[in-house]
Amino acid sequence: AAALSEAESKRTELRLVLSSRYRELVGSSDEVQKMKDVASELYSVVKELPQLMEDLNNCARRGGEMTTTSTSSAAAAGASTTSNASDAAGQRDATVLAVRNDLSALPRVIHRSLDENDPRTAAISLVRLFGLIKARTDAYPLANLLGEDAVAAVGAGSEEGDILLHAQMRMMYLHVETLPARTTKLARKVLICKASKSCE
Repeated sequence: AAALSEAESKRTELRLVLSSRYRELVGSSDEVQKMKDVASELYSVVKELPQLMEDLNNCARRGGEMTTTSTSSAAAAGASTTSNASDAAGQRDATVLAVRNDLSALPRVIHRSLDENDPRTAAISLVRLFGLIKARTDAYPLANLLGEDAVAAVGAGSEEGDILLHAQMRMMYLHVETLPARTTKLARKVLICKASKSCE
């Protein structure tokens, strides 16, 4: 009878523990599902990288071939045609180079600003980076949303066929897409710290 009574009390205790922890258990399963979704998204991004690198290599090889071909045909066309074509090509190359330079420099500025607790500079750089991306493609919703006002400042892009530039934009976007949330969090922290005057 004592063993039966003890077994019943253990069953009751187990029911109480399960009922008190049910919400936590359900919440945990939701978190596990979110983690599974994020892991799946990350897997698909990582899975695309080899193809992206192959496209970059192919484009780089074709770029070298196209430069040689265009140089020889331009030499045959005559001096005035060569100077006009080279001026236009030089201007386009300078623009692409400036955009690539900004695409690689801005993430460093953003990270440095966040490390130095400067959310203002980080936010300005993020908007500028997303403006550069938005001016050249509508493929990234966050860049479309945050970079819309910056498009006028950075200028619209005319580098439609530049695969290397688009690959760099994609990699930079994937690199910084979580930083707006981090910047907002830091801005709140700095504002609360300044308001309470408890910061060091």
